Amino acid sequence: MGHQQDAILKRIKELVELFDADLQCLRHDRQQVAIVTKMAEIRQVVLFLELLLLREFEKRENSLLQKLEAKQAEKADMTVKVSC
Repeated sequence: MGHQQDAILKRIKELVELFDADLQCLRHDRQQVAIVTKMAEIRQVVLFLELLLLREFEKRENSLLQKLEAKQAEKADMTVKVSC
């Protein structure tokens, strides 16, 4: 009876050790997922900020293009007046 009990206790100890090892692997995996997720969140914020900058640059570019077109039209008008 003692031998059987020792074998059962040994098996329980092995299973507990396996469980602990699996649990450690799961903790590591969870940390890796958390890291990847946080990096993705940071990347998303950076991309959003870049988008905001691009939108601002586009507004400035459109404004400058309008001014350029107005000055080109003014120059063409002056050229016509000078030619007459």
